[in-house]
Amino acid sequence: MAIFDQAFADFSTVDVVINAAGVMNVDGMIEQIEPAQWWNDHEVNVKGTYNLAHHFTTATNGTGTFINLVSLGASFLAPDLSSYSTAKPAAIKLGEDLDLDNQLSLCQMPNLRTFSIHPGIDEAAAGRGAVIDHIAPFAKGKQPLPAVFTMYLQKQEVDFLRGGFVSENWDIEEGKPVKLGFVGAKFRPEGHPWKY
Repeated sequence: MAIFDQAFADFSTVDVVINAAGVMNVDGMIEQIEPAQWWNDHEVNVKGTYNLAHHFTTATNGTGTFINLVSLGASFLAPDLSSYSTAKPAAIKLGEDLDLDNQLSLCQMPNLRTFSIHPGIDEAAAGRGAVIDHIAPFAKGKQPLPAVFTMYLQKQEVDFLRGGFVSENWDIEEGKPVKLGFVGAKFRPEGHPWKY
């Protein structure tokens, strides 16, 4: 990508990439939205993330920090958001895979650090940010917090969060799982012991 060529020409290195590009269909009822429009969320949120990560790792020989801003939309269902609410978990899993690939013993890029973050539910201020009526009462974060959090992720002591999905608003404790998964699931040959 030309952006990395320019960055190396200007600064001789690229230490951090923060992927904040994204798109969301808001009128996406599956039976009404055109397939190309529905897939656009995946093109930008998943394929775009992959392309940026690929070119970053290629340009830096797998050294540096890749931070992917994702969304709370990865963790809940809402009408009209099927393309977005399926694309965001895929982007999170892509970050987990990138981290796993780069921690394997045969990997050529052991110094790549990856994180997926939910930038919080922050107050809209100075004409920036969306105001969603049913979420507004929970918007207690301040706009600078995501930037501060990405700076925090540059520290080596937070490597226990590598590959994980965390929110700027969460308490961070070492050892807690930060990967997507089935919480409390007990997989065995006969399946999970579902209880009603």
